[in-house]
Amino acid sequence: IGVHAQKQEGLFWVGASVLSGRLCAGQVAEAARIADEYGQGLVRTTNQQNLLFSDIPQAQVNTVQKALVGAGFAVEASPFRRAAVACTGNEFCNLALTETKQLIVDIVEHLENTVAIDEPIRINLNGCPNSCGQHHIGDIGLQGCLVKQGKGVSVDGYDVSLGGRLGADSKFVRAIWRKVPATNVKYALENLLNGYVEARDEEDEFSDFVDRHSDEELAALMKTTFAEGVETSAPADKEPVEV
Repeated sequence: IGVHAQKQEGLFWVGASVLSGRLCAGQVAEAARIADEYGQGLVRTTNQQNLLFSDIPQAQVNTVQKALVGAGFAVEASPFRRAAVACTGNEFCNLALTETKQLIVDIVEHLENTVAIDEPIRINLNGCPNSCGQHHIGDIGLQGCLVKQGKGVSVDGYDVSLGGRLGADSKFVRAIWRKVPATNVKYALENLLNGYVEARDEEDEFSDFVDRHSDEELAALMKTTFAEGVETSAPADKEPVEV
């Protein structure tokens, strides 16, 4: 995300955040126009559901940034917005249990207004266990489920897992708090991340903080007041995460 120099002298690429990975027709047309007019007609998509515009001459970088912002893209994105990923969800997928696209927007916008952090936090949200949204490798992994709320009534919910990462120390998430109603997830994450910001060591990254704390401690940080009659289980049991 943002402006970066290419190896070719005088050329730059610009990364634009597409929160939830969803574009309207006008944005698709504008993305194509920008690539044609200021680059070499290429737009690259990323596995974090963002767009890259390459081969932009230095003199046109500011113009491209303004055009992207005008089309509704974020070129300067928060640590939450730049890496958030959500699968298709039950709007268009028969396998999904829960809605995902609007929820990831609600979560990111809430955290942007309530958590002050300068470290990229990868939130991977998936509507079922099939992991198209790769929740097993997110700093925060959310897996869709249904939560009983009163007799014969269920609402969208999420199992909250933490600590996934890539690279030399790669590992899957740990399931921490199961069956959190979808409407409460953003508050649970707000509590968790603000607790991390307040308690982290100087050299800490979020993954280090998760590794140092037990499931019970992390669940206690996240705990919010749930609607009356909602069944939850926190902390999670010790059974392995489905993969």
